[in-house]
Amino acid sequence: MHVEGPRPLAEDEAAHEDVFLRWQIGPEAPARLWRADDAIAVAVQRDNGVFVTCLGAGPALDAVVAAALAHLRSEGCPELRVSVPADTDVVVPAQVLEPSHWEWMWTSTPPPVPTGVAWLTSAEEPLVEELLAFSPRAHARPGDPHVRAWAGVRRGDRLAAAGALCTAQAGTPHLRAIVTHPDHRGQGHGAAVTAAMTLRGLQDSPVVTLGMYSDNDVARRIYHRLGYRTSHRWVSSRAVLTG
Repeated sequence: MHVEGPRPLAEDEAAHEDVFLRWQIGPEAPARLWRADDAIAVAVQRDNGVFVTCLGAGPALDAVVAAALAHLRSEGCPELRVSVPADTDVVVPAQVLEPSHWEWMWTSTPPPVPTGVAWLTSAEEPLVEELLAFSPRAHARPGDPHVRAWAGVRRGDRLAAAGALCTAQAGTPHLRAIVTHPDHRGQGHGAAVTAAMTLRGLQDSPVVTLGMYSDNDVARRIYHRLGYRTSHRWVSSRAVLTG
């Protein structure tokens, strides 16, 4: 099967091919693309490594995954993070470690205005760190350069819930690290924080996005109730290309 690439991700492809390419990667990203029929693989260099995201199914998907990883191996890339559609059987020609199932969502619909949510100050970052200890999989920390602001619900001298309003590579508002303290779960605080950050993001963008681990059924129900729609389900793994 013929695979086209690698070549730069064209602006019209990023803008019109897929919502993830448009709102997460963006038309101006220095990304490289491999294509076979309707399957594509897109490689992006970020601060903490190379990320390859794949779309499609069947033999064409196998072909673009193999072509992308072979080319990156030839460039001396020792390992990367590869994401393949969760509902397909894909042959990844590398040693894969630490697989995780996750979902990417987006919304353009403003949720109801929440109450009790505050925008946190830098003085409250230690409280955010204390809360994040209850969620080791959270992908944002105080001081991260991509975090625009932290929103939270205060209860006494601690945070009942908090989340990070970040910026995706495309410049789109992207929500991360939405965490509720175990003592305050089931009280709507996580939904309130999510709604507040979504409303803030929609002030300057037509779309807000987020990612979540697929085993979190409670979070999925909350996000869908607030107007988010699941666009992609992926399995992401650390792919070791050497040895």
